Amino acid sequence: DDGNAPINKRDVVAGYGDLVRSRIDLGWSASLMSFMFRALPGGPAAVVQQMRREIEHVFTKFLTRVTRRPCSPASADRLPVLIASPDLPVFKREKRPLHDIAVNNGLHAHGILLLPPVSRLRVPAGEHFRENQSAYADPRSMLDRIDVRAIDSNPEVVTDYALKALKSGRVDLDDLILLPRSVSEL
Repeated sequence: DDGNAPINKRDVVAGYGDLVRSRIDLGWSASLMSFMFRALPGGPAAVVQQMRREIEHVFTKFLTRVTRRPCSPASADRLPVLIASPDLPVFKREKRPLHDIAVNNGLHAHGILLLPPVSRLRVPAGEHFRENQSAYADPRSMLDRIDVRAIDSNPEVVTDYALKALKSGRVDLDDLILLPRSVSEL
């Protein structure tokens, strides 16, 4: 093997499913996050970049709710992890608001949020985001809302769902959002 073989996106998604499962087995909690945006200007690439920046901003705000000093090397193994990807709507039997489909041509993002077993956060992630929605999706932000639901079973299937646009080739590996970056980047 010369190292130039194409990357199999299905294997990448399966690998992230394994990562989520292994963290859960170590006592971490997992949640599916859905990021719904207001109308964003520009073409698809510009919209994806704006979404990325907003998701990174949300994660940065959230970090200090989980650990007191997220930039400290001592906190490195206690930081939440977010694996997110832009997503496009697919047909579903249940009706969805037209707004969700029409804004940004339906482009939104899904992610898997992993929280360490020891954290400053005193409520489940879903409850935290529901109670603090206005802190993350205020009228000045690009976000319309964030929906967070605990993953109670089948984390590999939920991860596959969250990253389905990557798996199907509708978005590229470069569009994948992995947070946190290295501690030096924080």
